[in-house]
Amino acid sequence: MKKRVAALLILTLVTVFATEGTAVDSSPNVVPLTIYFDAGEDVVKGLELLRLNEGKQRDLEETLQSQHNEIINFKETARQLNNKLLELNVKLNDLNGKSTQSARSINESIEKRLLEIENKLKSINVIVPEQNPPERPTSIFEMFLRPAERACQETRREIQRTQPNATARSEFSYLVKIGKLAIGGFKLTCIGTLVDKRYVIAAAHCLEDTKPTIVQLGMMSGNISNTWDYTIMVNIKKIQLRPKYSNRYRNIIGLIELENDVNYSTLIYPICLYTGVPKPETGIRIPNPKSDGELHWMNILTLPDSLCFQKQKDEFVFCASIAKQIDTNCGSIKGPLIWTKNESLKEYRLIGFPAVYSNVCGLSFNATDITTLLDFIESIVWAT
Repeated sequence: MKKRVAALLILTLVTVFATEGTAVDSSPNVVPLTIYFDAGEDVVKGLELLRLNEGKQRDLEETLQSQHNEIINFKETARQLNNKLLELNVKLNDLNGKSTQSARSINESIEKRLLEIENKLKSINVIVPEQNPPERPTSIFEMFLRPAERACQETRREIQRTQPNATARSEFSYLVKIGKLAIGGFKLTCIGTLVDKRYVIAAAHCLEDTKPTIVQLGMMSGNISNTWDYTIMVNIKKIQLRPKYSNRYRNIIGLIELENDVNYSTLIYPICLYTGVPKPETGIRIPNPKSDGELHWMNILTLPDSLCFQKQKDEFVFCASIAKQIDTNCGSIKGPLIWTKNESLKEYRLIGFPAVYSNVCGLSFNATDITTLLDFIESIVWAT
């Protein structure tokens, strides 16, 4: 079929070239030569093929245009993201600069405050101890002791290390004069005991009634009336009474927090708290001042509760009495109740305080039982 179509086309071309340049005879006798050929369905198929190719070309152009548009959109999105990244980078640099400036400002403020505190400490006329790390328990047994007992053992080790000569230590090294500064000197309000480098224990009714502001430590003689017979004075920072304290419970102790730690010496070191059960029946004494201020020991006996409590026993106190002795100048008891554990080593334990300062010559009286208040004391003095 293809050969047939090609022959017809060649014949047509020959006819055209044969007549080219020849004058057309318009004579009626001349009859033009007409050649007929049938392209048939090949021409139709060719046209359909052309139309199909045109359609595919349009589809291809549309696809290319779509991809071109997508590329343009992608480039625009990339440009926008790049601009966002540049903006974020600028903001980040700005934040870094502000953070650095803020940190520098905080550091300068802290350094300035520390310098102010250091200058203030230098101006305070008190002894400030070196900051040594707390000693760890030396045995597994010690780890299970009460905080008060563990603190006692740590204090004993420190005293034995720094003041090995026990005979040189004062037997009243733990006594603290509590009061206020007044015209002419120090006004005594009551006597407390040093139990830690920063804490003093005293009877709550004394602290509540008199509102003391300062303490004296390091008594150099046995006379408590001598105002200047002490090595240091320290301001009181805070007074904490046991929460249950009220006018009804005038037997509860109070804690004095000092503004500064004190250094231990032969004249100043704390007393340990009595933590045993039951209380010792003998060996309890009170360092009580005579009329001239000279301290002397008064022996104390523990008595059956029935002699002090006619109705209901107070859980915080025990019954005691001054033992019969030659010295009749018992007067009003003001000192703490002390149990002597070892006289030669100057080891003493705080048992309690008189419930109320009054004249108890020949009478029984209520005394604060320190063992019932250990949780309260330990939660503040040796809080961890």
